[in-house]
Amino acid sequence: MCPTILLSQKDQTVISYCPECKRTYIWHKSLMLTFETRQFLAFKKYAKNDDHTFLAFPDGEERILITTQHPQVSLIFSENEWTHFLTALEEAEYMQEVYQSLYPYH
Repeated sequence: MCPTILLSQKDQTVISYCPECKRTYIWHKSLMLTFETRQFLAFKKYAKNDDHTFLAFPDGEERILITTQHPQVSLIFSENEWTHFLTALEEAEYMQEVYQSLYPYH
């Protein structure tokens, strides 16, 4: 694993950045997503759109369903988890910009 810089941590979502490989890592519970900078920004934009569906699950709780480009893989969040996840994405983008302006060659 790369030596990463913490960009954001909100509840169970942790987002970090590796200046060596220029990748952003998103951890949420048992899920880990890895993106190059351009991909991270595209994912953040996709996550923020309002086309996602809230579904009632067998336990009675509604969760947001985020589809991916792989039809077999979807991301599921409770409303509270979703709020923390979006906040972490926003904060991580901001902190990544700060880091890159301080260390432009990393």
